[in-house]
Amino acid sequence: LVMRLVEQDLVDLGTALVSYLPDYRQDTGSRITVHHLLSHTSGLTHYPSAAPGFMLDAARRPHDRREFARVYCSGDLASEPGERFGYSNDNYHLLGLVVEAVTGGTYEDALARRVLAPAGMTAAGFVRHETIVPQLASGYEWADDHYTNAPFVEMSVPWAAGGLIGTVGDLFRLHRALDSGRLLRPASLDRMFSPQATRDAQPVGYGCILSRFEGHEVIVVPGSLPGLDNMLWFHRPSASFMALLSNVWGRRPTGVPGAILKRLIG
Repeated sequence: LVMRLVEQDLVDLGTALVSYLPDYRQDTGSRITVHHLLSHTSGLTHYPSAAPGFMLDAARRPHDRREFARVYCSGDLASEPGERFGYSNDNYHLLGLVVEAVTGGTYEDALARRVLAPAGMTAAGFVRHETIVPQLASGYEWADDHYTNAPFVEMSVPWAAGGLIGTVGDLFRLHRALDSGRLLRPASLDRMFSPQATRDAQPVGYGCILSRFEGHEVIVVPGSLPGLDNMLWFHRPSASFMALLSNVWGRRPTGVPGAILKRLIG
């Protein structure tokens, strides 16, 4: 979504965060750019781990997204922007606010109109806790050799960092839309999936990890919430794609993804 806005000259990768969010703290927001947010090199800490008791309290309550950013996404930097990779939900939450600032609407509407609908992702979208969604999987956790129901998370908390529901079919349609050039120009994809320069030389792109599997370069996109554990793999030379969606947190399948990936690109 952000790269589509870049192509439309609504967002500039090198522009400071405070240019889009003037109410954000100036001392750090003037040094963090959109590029730093996309590559997780902003230096911001990961709010679930930075706030004591977050998952037992704040994660269960609805939040105004701007107030949430002020309280949980505006802390002191753990490192200088561009210095090193450090995954943080803060980056995605702030990018969601940037999207709203430049489009004049909600993040949900911008994503639906500019990505989900053009890609044909008919089952994907945001959902409120009280909404009944047919066939929506329940989330579980695996700990101490048994399953339990996953703890409740108010979906206004993950929001732009992971508040989306969908199916494997939706993700495959997203892959096809990207690979065919219907969503982004090849140059934008190259920028997304190229190593972003950091002082610690971590192999990261925009929202993804650049990895290797049996000599092949693969793009990996992990994601999880309590009760959910997902992973996407892309192999651009062969246009291969694999999605693994699990409704169990803490028990990621081992062996199976590698075996499937080997058949796809081996």
